[in-house]
Amino acid sequence: MSSRVLASLDVEVALEVLDRRAGWAQVRLGGLKGWVRIGTDSLADRVPEGEILRFADEARLALALEVLGSEEPIEAGRFDLYTDVEDDARRRSYVDVASQIGDAFVARFGVDPDPRGAGAVVVYSREADYRRFETLTRAGVDLRSQGHTWPGQAVLFVSDLPPADVIAVLVHELCHLLLRGVSPTVLPPWMEEGLANDLAFSRVDDSGRLVLGSLGGRRIVFQHPMFRVGLRSVDREVRLQGAVASLSLLRESWLADRAPSLKELTSLDAQEFFHPDDRLLHYDESSFLVRFLLDERSDRFRRFLSFVAAGGDPSAVNLLDYLDSDWTTTGRAFERWLVFHPALP
Repeated sequence: MSSRVLASLDVEVALEVLDRRAGWAQVRLGGLKGWVRIGTDSLADRVPEGEILRFADEARLALALEVLGSEEPIEAGRFDLYTDVEDDARRRSYVDVASQIGDAFVARFGVDPDPRGAGAVVVYSREADYRRFETLTRAGVDLRSQGHTWPGQAVLFVSDLPPADVIAVLVHELCHLLLRGVSPTVLPPWMEEGLANDLAFSRVDDSGRLVLGSLGGRRIVFQHPMFRVGLRSVDREVRLQGAVASLSLLRESWLADRAPSLKELTSLDAQEFFHPDDRLLHYDESSFLVRFLLDERSDRFRRFLSFVAAGGDPSAVNLLDYLDSDWTTTGRAFERWLVFHPALP
């Protein structure tokens, strides 16, 4: 029997023990749950069903900083921020966002993460350094990723990405760190990614503050001169980017029956959710399911989040109990919300 190794235990770490079987302990740390070998039992013992969890936070951070070429942290609220970005305005924007994200998280979701959900964030100026770190740590499941998190650590890159896109990735990854300090259990993929993206999809105002409940992104208008029978006119083309584009694509997919039902979405395991062919659609649908629940079922959904933060099972069955609804009814309401969303014509 084989199990996937999540990380290597190179430093002494206190782990919460959930179960013990024949020389193995099931443990939990942040958002991870798995098995580690204990004692001196025979190596012939079979690994219990599940994943082996070995944690090495300090070693990973040391490697990330070695690739970065700097070990000077900048205090940013609940986080220590490390970056080789030289532009003062951009660096300040990252610090401002990281400093406010904890309070924004509490205000938006109604739960306050345990301080252990914070940690370090490393922002590489060059994509090549980010890819090198991914390769060295085998963290890059998909080289198209712009950032990822590990218990106590988030990494991302700037490169030539638009400033608003970098901020969105930063918010998303910091939310993952905070979520590890909210739930003692591993959240289902739709919930983990949906909550992180809800804040990441928010607009940032001129003062650098996240506008909770807003929808970021851009509308770009192109004007093309047209000549018809000697007359000159202008053909206008509007293109959407960012969060508003994600909403538009989701609405199109949902109405064309290409998106999974809410029941299907909330039952996907990690392998199914992150499948390369469907991952982006799953991300978008999860993000706007969370946004819909916060818009239309706010009190009930926040009570569910508080239940999960207290150790409750984050299953879809319990979510429906808190919503006092079923998937058919919730799906119809979600479709109406998509169709009439004010951010789209």
